[in-house]
Amino acid sequence: MVEKIVEELDPIFKPKTIALIGASREEKKWGNIVLRNLIERGYKGKVYPVNPNIKEIYGLKCYSSILDIKDDIECAYIAIPANLVHNVLKECGEKGVKGVIIISGGFSEIGKSGEEIENGLIHVAKKYGFRILGPNTMGVYSATMNMNATFTAFAPKPGNIAFISQSGYFGAQLFSAANIEDIGFSIFVNVGNQCDIQVHEVMEYLLYEENTKVITLYIEGLKDGKRFTEVCSKVSKQKPVVVYKAGKSPVGAKAALSHTASLAGNDKIYDAAFEKAGAIRVLESFHLFEYAQALEAQHTADGNRLGILSSSGGFCVSLADAAYELGLEIPTLDIDTRKEVKKILMPHASEPYNPIDTAGDLRNQIYSKIAKILLEKEYIDIVIVSPTFGLIDTVEALKEEAETVIEFLKLEKEYNKPLIFSLTNFSSPIIKLLKRYRFPVYRTPEQCARAAYALYMFGKRRK
Repeated sequence: MVEKIVEELDPIFKPKTIALIGASREEKKWGNIVLRNLIERGYKGKVYPVNPNIKEIYGLKCYSSILDIKDDIECAYIAIPANLVHNVLKECGEKGVKGVIIISGGFSEIGKSGEEIENGLIHVAKKYGFRILGPNTMGVYSATMNMNATFTAFAPKPGNIAFISQSGYFGAQLFSAANIEDIGFSIFVNVGNQCDIQVHEVMEYLLYEENTKVITLYIEGLKDGKRFTEVCSKVSKQKPVVVYKAGKSPVGAKAALSHTASLAGNDKIYDAAFEKAGAIRVLESFHLFEYAQALEAQHTADGNRLGILSSSGGFCVSLADAAYELGLEIPTLDIDTRKEVKKILMPHASEPYNPIDTAGDLRNQIYSKIAKILLEKEYIDIVIVSPTFGLIDTVEALKEEAETVIEFLKLEKEYNKPLIFSLTNFSSPIIKLLKRYRFPVYRTPEQCARAAYALYMFGKRRK
């Protein structure tokens, strides 16, 4: 049995046919950018441009009205001035569309006059039985359909992270930054003003979306906090939910109201709501994807106790500080374990209390050997490793590193505990190998600490 929310929102996220109302030949107009992105990305469905003043665009026949299209249309994408939307929406209803994406602005975000127009859109949608995303939205990216119905020209890597953003351009900015970091996405959606489809409904849909393993949110305010908490509580028991809430300060809250007509509210109330709902809150926007990479790739952690192994003493100190700030523990290794580790380290290495500093040891295999010792300990829940991989650029060195990665993979499967990596040389081919085997890899000790915190928090909230 198909869940009701899936039946309602599939026409938005996985439409087989799209009518692009407001298609344009002008390169800087939304109706051109979105059409071009759909074509160049290789959208798996069929797109029908609609504009009464154009006969053809990019080799596609252009229709005067959605009603002139003979084929069934699942989704209408509207990119026309706000004062024209209402009548076009009626035509969409008459055509029998199941979902509408309205990118046009000039509605509730501009005040009472815009809010009244927006209410009229909802009335039409209810009359004809379709759902609306937006208005004032940047659109949708869906990996399943190769559908880039957004303003972003790049083609993101398919992956298992979904990103729901209340902001269009800033959401796209974060989306673009994640793409540069080679982070893969299943779905990106900008909900805009949420006149109909709200954040919690997209979350519920993603619960059943098979390609999504982690859900990330950028929000400024909630229209139905109670329902959000109920849905998030349900979703977060099965899939991690990571949220960045903007509008904490009085100035930010005022900006949120004028941006997407969202009441930001008391930030402490949001903290309590996220805690109750099982969502993991981050304090900086891009931390969304740092957390998500770990949650997508690794097992959850049974506890907050770290084993740290690095070629750099400075990395050890910085990671210890970051872990402390997040409430993570770094247990001192027992004397027998220290003796075991010392047999592997070079003579001049310091006492391996935890963190363990290898003093720049270039022998790759020692990192998997010591990691095995740490993973065996009942009082270690997560192991973070910063080896010297990538420092020597030879075929022989890369082969040895690859063999060591295979050893790490065996350890991860044997002990069922998270392994997190940090490397200095992010241009090294070994990075791709680590990611292929679903190991999260970061540049800094602070990022590693946040990744460990995410795994700990999700494990804690699932219990």
